[in-house]
Amino acid sequence: MQPGSTKAQTEWFTAPLETELAYEEMEAKHRRKELVLYAYGYAKYFDIFGRPHETRFGMFYDSQPSMSMELDQWVAEGPLEYNRSS
Repeated sequence: MQPGSTKAQTEWFTAPLETELAYEEMEAKHRRKELVLYAYGYAKYFDIFGRPHETRFGMFYDSQPSMSMELDQWVAEGPLEYNRSS
């Protein structure tokens, strides 16, 4: 939060998945590499000196044929403008 600001420090929003598939069908297709899970977003914030910054990210979910907490992971992916900070 910017010094002296009364605005909430964090604002959240979500977007629905762009599919009509049931979760189970989507999960199975994703693990068979028949579809891709990709997330894009950004964070705007002020540093401790009150300077504004924006960080953008594009992430691809790299998963195994069956769920693996050790190996399934989000990986930075996409055009450079999707993964930058200012």
